[in-house]
Amino acid sequence: MSDTGHVSHFSSVDRAPDPRFAIRFMEEARAQPGLRACKTEVLDELRLVPGSSALDAGCGFGADAAEMAGRVTPGGTVTGIDRSDVMIAAARGRHEAAAGLTFQVGDVTALPFPDASFDACRADTVLQHVPDHQAGLSEMARVVRPGGRVAGYELDLETYVVDSPHRTITRAIVTTAADSIAHGWAGRELSGLYRAAGLTEVTVAPRAFLTSFALFQLVFEAHVGRLCTAGALDAQEAEQWWTDLRQAETAGRFLAAITAFVVAGTKPGSPAWRG
Repeated sequence: MSDTGHVSHFSSVDRAPDPRFAIRFMEEARAQPGLRACKTEVLDELRLVPGSSALDAGCGFGADAAEMAGRVTPGGTVTGIDRSDVMIAAARGRHEAAAGLTFQVGDVTALPFPDASFDACRADTVLQHVPDHQAGLSEMARVVRPGGRVAGYELDLETYVVDSPHRTITRAIVTTAADSIAHGWAGRELSGLYRAAGLTEVTVAPRAFLTSFALFQLVFEAHVGRLCTAGALDAQEAEQWWTDLRQAETAGRFLAAITAFVVAGTKPGSPAWRG
């Protein structure tokens, strides 16, 4: 099985065998109603108003940053930053005409902005792919002004559930998939990261939602192939697992779900007056 697309590649998209796999994955993820609801909840938590300045850390192809820009106009600005040249090129190509919206290449663990540069900062499903995710959150808090907001959500990959009669193999696949990315438990860790970064008024909301068979395949297909190649999984058993899931999808009874944790917090201190 080809290993051209695996979620572990999201930590270094430009060096992946197929850099555009991440874009295909994000497009399918954005089609999930549950994920869309999480994104809207995060956007509300930022408390953006016309004239706000905001940062989208790990902006991908820029769709979330464009939604943020819609809330800060007129007079506001949104900066999208991503360490991937492929992602920034896609973001600029798709959203270059949006008012007040700019994109640049940069690392979330070393943001190229002075302290207190923004009114708000957002990062959705980013920290789970950052090896030093505490450094990433600390940087996000640093560049937000006192009284500003930081918000985002992360998935908890080990909470992925699927209706399959093969319990043992399902457990083995889901557990090892969570361990294959930088922080597969990022969802459950996120509120602690916010508090450790010095943010206050931290809120956490777990959101479980269904996912499509198409997204499920994108998450697990290459991973199962890796397990079979490494001898950690019997290839025939893995194929039977997939066959049963495909049949369930055809029959309209496929069911898979995952939990996301939506977290928001406030930078301590009184907002500085800006005339």
